[in-house]
Amino acid sequence: MNRGVLLMETPYSDSDFKIEWEKISNIKSTTTFLITISNGERYNSVLRTTEEGSISIFSENGIFRKLHNDIVYLNSIDPGF
Repeated sequence: MNRGVLLMETPYSDSDFKIEWEKISNIKSTTTFLITISNGERYNSVLRTTEEGSISIFSENGIFRKLHNDIVYLNSIDPGF
């Protein structure tokens, strides 16, 4: 994600999908991401939307719940790196 636009690539399409971050209502990942929060906190984690609409970040140090708009950067990473 860069400047509020999430770029998603799929194995079945030649071109990537661009999605405005603020318009995403639900997310669930199995991919590990480098996540940056608006206050500067960083996590290496998977993401999941909660029933309340916040986003759970599952990191080595616990589960953190953040508001959708608090997430300012996402980039997929190789967890074995």
